[in-house]
Amino acid sequence: MNNKRGSAALLGIIAMMLLGLIGLGMMTRSRIELEIATNHRDGVAAQYVAEAGIQWAITKLKIDDEFKSQTESKDFITTFEILGTLSPIGSYNVKIGPDSKTTNKNVRLIRSIGTVNKAKRQIIGKVLLPVVASSVFNYALFSTANLSITNTMITGSLRSNDNITLSNNCEIIGDIFIRDSTKISYNETTINGMINYNVPIIKIPAYNENDYRNSSLLHDFLDGQTYTLTDNLSFANDNFIMKNNSYLLGNGLIYVKNNVIIDTKSQILGNIMIVAGGNIIISDHAILNKAILLAKGNGQIDTSAEITGCISVGGKLNVEDATVIYDNNIIQFFNLPTDIASPFEITWDY
Repeated sequence: MNNKRGSAALLGIIAMMLLGLIGLGMMTRSRIELEIATNHRDGVAAQYVAEAGIQWAITKLKIDDEFKSQTESKDFITTFEILGTLSPIGSYNVKIGPDSKTTNKNVRLIRSIGTVNKAKRQIIGKVLLPVVASSVFNYALFSTANLSITNTMITGSLRSNDNITLSNNCEIIGDIFIRDSTKISYNETTINGMINYNVPIIKIPAYNENDYRNSSLLHDFLDGQTYTLTDNLSFANDNFIMKNNSYLLGNGLIYVKNNVIIDTKSQILGNIMIVAGGNIIISDHAILNKAILLAKGNGQIDTSAEITGCISVGGKLNVEDATVIYDNNIIQFFNLPTDIASPFEITWDY
């Protein structure tokens, strides 16, 4: 009888030990699974934190020109904590600097390490900073002095070495390039593009009058007439005036010693480039289809004028109640110097 009781007690002890081991195993497994889940959660969070560091660096490069200059030749390193309700929940360490594998000064290498508890994740991004075109022929409108636009639709980019003023229902479908933020003002204006500040001063190209004096002499006053260019180069010894539904046809470059005046529903049809030693005035429903206008003086475009091509002046440019559409095809037709403005490009290496 006593032997049976002893055996039962032993079996009970063994059963309790087995149950204890099973319970301990389950607790250990639960703890491990919790640690795995926690590590996964922290790893995902650290990845997002690292991405936040990359985005901070990209934003800084986009808006801070001094920062772009600082990181051109040396690394910039900083650390930010991401605050929770009571304490920091993580941090990212960002290193921004030149890429040693290239000589391109517009490339920045960004390394961001996100940390959440014990988890760390690293992201490496390579940024190609945008290059601003330095040729006047890259812009729908360019002026050395003030550029004023009122109630006008522009398809293409704008650039001025001085002030830009946009007002009264202007619509700009393109980027704007200006020296600094104090030199642009816009009211009742839609801008479908970026405003780029701190761009360098550029100049209109120089055309020497003497290089064109031996060209074909242009009929320089058209009053209700149609005139077709017969030579690639033409010269006007004084002003060039078109009025009262006049038409200028053909392809070629015209050098005008003084001013260019095109108005009263007159039209230029063809690939025509006009270089003026004085001012240009385009008004009263004039239409210039595939035309390049380059003037050493001032420019005035108004009264429902329509221009497809580009306009650059060495002085002030006023545009009112007009339509201007940039056309790169005519730039290529005359094989004019242009720069290809590169966009803000980002590549990732996780």
